[in-house]
Amino acid sequence: MKKFILIVLSMLACSNYSVIASEDVNRVSFSQIPNQVKESAKLLNFPTPRFKELGMVAFTQEKPTSVTYGHYRVDEVSSGLARVSTAATQTFETQDVAYNLFLSGFIDKGSTLEHELRSNGSGVSAGGLIELLGLNQMNMKTSNNLKFLPATFSRTMTIESKTTKLEKISGQLFPLKVGNKLIIQHTSENSMEKGKERTKTLEFEVTKQMKGYLLNNSKLPGNVFEITIHSKQSKKGQGLPSTFLFSSHLGWVVESHIGNMTEKAVGWN
Repeated sequence: MKKFILIVLSMLACSNYSVIASEDVNRVSFSQIPNQVKESAKLLNFPTPRFKELGMVAFTQEKPTSVTYGHYRVDEVSSGLARVSTAATQTFETQDVAYNLFLSGFIDKGSTLEHELRSNGSGVSAGGLIELLGLNQMNMKTSNNLKFLPATFSRTMTIESKTTKLEKISGQLFPLKVGNKLIIQHTSENSMEKGKERTKTLEFEVTKQMKGYLLNNSKLPGNVFEITIHSKQSKKGQGLPSTFLFSSHLGWVVESHIGNMTEKAVGWN
């Protein structure tokens, strides 16, 4: 999480990222996905999502701690894929490095910077597990907590991502059953690394089945399955596994654990 926050801060400090009007983040469409990717995605048999809106909250207890409130809205579905609109607000604190470097000798208490990261965008996803297309606009507002020298500034940037190739290597996830395994090869590109593609092998395994999953103190109908994903990049070796809880009732992920970040659904309609 700390690495992610530092990356976002460094990107927002640069000026070579495109800025778009907020209404343009909805320009994502199924037609932008390469035909090979769409045909391969169909073979994965993802279920059609059965909700219109889904509220999420994400948090980490690792310093710098952060809390994110998010919202998904399904705008269109096609062959198990969903075009969704997203909005999120994240708050966290970091140390004011410049203040601590130059003024810490005069004032005992160190200074922190308070950050509010707002994002909105749209994308195409398979069950919340595989993102095929994404366009996200981010605005970071930062303030210090110095009464004698207050300061606030903000930056805006956009990130675009696209799956350029998707290959099913072996196995099948759906219909979900404990023991099911799926291996795919996923190649993508994004606006942060123009002209550079990244390929990784994703290994999915259904490891547990649960009934009576509580979503905001209410039992979610149907079964919830735990899916573990190992991501293996060609040059970096085997990465740490991520865990997702997939609802058969909603046809979507309702909880995830990626690194030190936990995200949970808190409501749907």
